[in-house]
Amino acid sequence: MKKFALSNSVMGLILLNTETWSNSVLASGDFQNELGLFSLNSKKDGGDKITQTELFFQHYFSPVTTQGKPLNEAAFIDRSGSVGVIFSDNKFNGSFDATSDIWAINTILAKKGMPWMLELTYLNQDGKFTAPQNANLTSEYLDLIIGYFVADKLLVAGQYGESDAKASNATGSNNSKRTIYDISVKWLQLLSTQTAFNLEASIGHAREKDDTETNSGQEIGISGDYYFTPKASAGLLYSKLNHDDKTQEGSLLGITATYFATPQFFITATAGKFDAENTSGEDDEQWDLLLAYRF
Repeated sequence: MKKFALSNSVMGLILLNTETWSNSVLASGDFQNELGLFSLNSKKDGGDKITQTELFFQHYFSPVTTQGKPLNEAAFIDRSGSVGVIFSDNKFNGSFDATSDIWAINTILAKKGMPWMLELTYLNQDGKFTAPQNANLTSEYLDLIIGYFVADKLLVAGQYGESDAKASNATGSNNSKRTIYDISVKWLQLLSTQTAFNLEASIGHAREKDDTETNSGQEIGISGDYYFTPKASAGLLYSKLNHDDKTQEGSLLGITATYFATPQFFITATAGKFDAENTSGEDDEQWDLLLAYRF
């Protein structure tokens, strides 16, 4: 599904196919591994900046075939199982300065011809605040997605996620917990041997509680991609966030494009603008770039 934010992102981690570590000879364009580098930059009107750099690796338990398919949707069409890891470096500068290191492992349980899929992600974060005061941050996040293919290329999924975090300094600590519920739909329509359309939508609820207060929010999102050829696509994404904390309310509108320079190497670029709904919030511009190689 679309990656609207790091906290909602899920990388493939699937365990089912008995052909694990297959030694099959791959046809041209087919792949069994993906290695990539992801970079995100965000800047708010008030001057706060976020920089995120991710390195990820994903292994599919059997070769993913690409013949006659949009290359970026081949694993979805094959319902391919995989296991993956992410390492992320994050920096925040502005009203406060902070850095954090994140690692995550993710698995998907799926198989061609089986209507059910299961996806599980575990994430661990270790961070440090350096200004205006020193503090340490640790958090863990566990995410479960259960999906059902109501048609060959139409997936409906439910998500539950839960995180626990602790921020501490010399004077004390603050514990927080975040719970996420989400329902999503992904529909891929092959229009011809060369073109396709992908539509994704989601609606979610999040509840955040710490030692002093409790807040909740609801988000709806929709995105669409048109494949001009199996190698090239472009699309739009939109999300709307309502929240008890009015500084977080607003809407995000973005554009994205993917191009495969070769059947193995591709690039995805996304640009978006978050418009705060209230004067207490801040507008936010976001850019991200993904470079990946398949083998």
